[in-house]
Amino acid sequence: MKIGFAFLTYRDIHNQQVYKKLFEELSADGHEVISAIHSKKRFDSTILPDLDFISTIETRWATPSLIQAQILLFSHLFAQESDIVYFLSGDTLPLRRSKGFISLNQETTFCLQDKEFLGGHNEDYQYDQSKVFSGVNQNKWNNDIFRVNGLDIDFKNFEKQQMFFCINKRDFNTFFRKTLENNYFNKLQRLSPMDEYFWVNIFNLLDMPYRAMDSYLYSNRKNNVNTQAEDFRLCVINDDIKDKYIFLRKLRQENAEINFI
Repeated sequence: MKIGFAFLTYRDIHNQQVYKKLFEELSADGHEVISAIHSKKRFDSTILPDLDFISTIETRWATPSLIQAQILLFSHLFAQESDIVYFLSGDTLPLRRSKGFISLNQETTFCLQDKEFLGGHNEDYQYDQSKVFSGVNQNKWNNDIFRVNGLDIDFKNFEKQQMFFCINKRDFNTFFRKTLENNYFNKLQRLSPMDEYFWVNIFNLLDMPYRAMDSYLYSNRKNNVNTQAEDFRLCVINDDIKDKYIFLRKLRQENAEINFI
């Protein structure tokens, strides 16, 4: 299997030694590993010398530019015949289960936000994001069913994901073809969707299957309200976390392999 790793970062990748070890172990198991980075400033790694730097577009928080950068990364890696791509931040750390999971996994996988906290800070914001996919403006309480190109979108079924996930080649190609056919790119760009609301809901809109996996990503938020993780500094993560999850955010310790793997 050919496995791609796509890093979307501000500047660089932390814990590169951990990724070097992971890539070497996956290669030793017979997989081919390729990687690419999109960052605001050019980043050249001496530890990961085969890391491709993607020509950058200007990215800003909570704008379609983040989705566009993701699509650039996916397009680059799938053009090189990756079977699946793991989308990661520069401070994401693979945990103990990562090699075994990545070696076998071939499914697009999202880590979904708890329904109780789906709106982030408030329900109105979630509703605004759901209108991104409906392309309509209407009073929240008038109608919770929207029509988009003949498809129903039920506000009650609207999802919010953790930003980082993996996607396989078949699903990305289907996504690309269907969004072009339905002109979703232009519509969504005008309406400015948040990245945490984009991928899982576009999959639902296009009736594309995926796996929802709570243990895919640990974001170290006690109340699980926000998808934005807190920084790890001098902290202790128990073995249950290390053994349960595939990836962890955010960690900038360069000796992470000693403390976490």
